[in-house]
Amino acid sequence: MNEVEAFERLKARLGPLWAELFPHDDAPYTCVVVPSVSIEAVELERHGEALFYEETLLFFLIRLRNPRARVVYVTSEPIPGPILDYYLHFLAGIPASHARARLTTVAAYDRTTRPLAEKILERPRLIQKIRDAIPDPARAYLTVFRSTPLERRLALALDIPLNAADPGMDDIATKSNSRRVFREAGLALPAGAEDLRTQDDLLEALRALRGRNPGLRRAVLKLNRSYWDEGHAIYEFPKNRSKAAGREALRRHYQGLFTTFPHTHLTYYPVEWYMIDEERGWVSCLFYLRMINRRWRSLHRAFPYHKFQSREHRPRVAVPIFNQQMPGGGRQRNSRRSKPSL
Repeated sequence: MNEVEAFERLKARLGPLWAELFPHDDAPYTCVVVPSVSIEAVELERHGEALFYEETLLFFLIRLRNPRARVVYVTSEPIPGPILDYYLHFLAGIPASHARARLTTVAAYDRTTRPLAEKILERPRLIQKIRDAIPDPARAYLTVFRSTPLERRLALALDIPLNAADPGMDDIATKSNSRRVFREAGLALPAGAEDLRTQDDLLEALRALRGRNPGLRRAVLKLNRSYWDEGHAIYEFPKNRSKAAGREALRRHYQGLFTTFPHTHLTYYPVEWYMIDEERGWVSCLFYLRMINRRWRSLHRAFPYHKFQSREHRPRVAVPIFNQQMPGGGRQRNSRRSKPSL
């Protein structure tokens, strides 16, 4: 039996499992969470902060409000205790200590920029450790960040169904194919066009779009397949409706994206941002990001990380130091601006 056939048999267990578990609030089960950022290697290399995306599925700890449920959360590096405590305190009516006893955290101790699923699959003892944390495999399922053939192989290795779309249907998830599926299903979708390959295709699609809606001022351009918060831009229609004017508008748009400040020095967000839990007096999800000081020619930069602090407990988080020479003699350094005390 090949991998696809074996996965089809495993997949058949998911429907009956959900039908049995979730009509009830106290049915025993195990949710295995593997937040693997399974994308192309070149994309992972471009985003050194990808490791921190493994914390984005911590909201699944809400499953522990069921007093008989268990969660197994797997990451590349151990999750700091204060972060886990923060999430567990959201379980109304459930003591944090009780929920913590039903939570198993497993780490691969591997910071390389590779998908977590790949790291797990090459470690048989880690796979066994995860399996040992599942009391009843017949009442367990796998939750992932993105469903790919790696997650399919991991589900087979753990012998639990994958609670995600079949990786064989990944092509449908592209922008063009998604529009096609909506159209075939008779569902409403925004006006637009798909399967555009060249600049001429794009210009023709924009002209046709404006021809159907003469008052249209802007359109959204999207890459057919993209990750993170990238792959989309706003196009402003020129007043002159000629093809040459459209081409010139596109040229100016590209120049604005890649050759003007702050886009040339702003990779992610323009300022650091965070969320505040006023009730507990904690700062959560604090992000240091990249920005240039044009006056002093210094580049302030650090990769995003999660930080949870209170008056009683302020964990220190290492921030990489950069001393890269900037054009004109400036230097790149970290931004460590002071924050108001809570």
